[in-house]
Amino acid sequence: MEDEQPIQIPIEIDENNINESALKVLEILRPSWNKDKIKFKRFNEGNMNILTACYLDGKFDEDVVLIRVYGKNTELTVDRQAENEVNKNVK
Repeated sequence: MEDEQPIQIPIEIDENNINESALKVLEILRPSWNKDKIKFKRFNEGNMNILTACYLDGKFDEDVVLIRVYGKNTELTVDRQAENEVNKNVK
């Protein structure tokens, strides 16, 4: 598992409708999930990115997909490649 890289899926996310866009990601990552039972939890602690947890109702502790949407123009101040390297080494 040490060599695992974050999965990057090139899907355009609508900032105004993240949940609907997240469903497109979940169709790829969790095709067996029943759309009617998917719940979303948005974490608002960050000021540059949006982080949303996607999980099946009642299963938050078992299987969660985190979707991070980078803020507009954050690539001008954040080196995404370096950030991915740091995240890869965090345990």
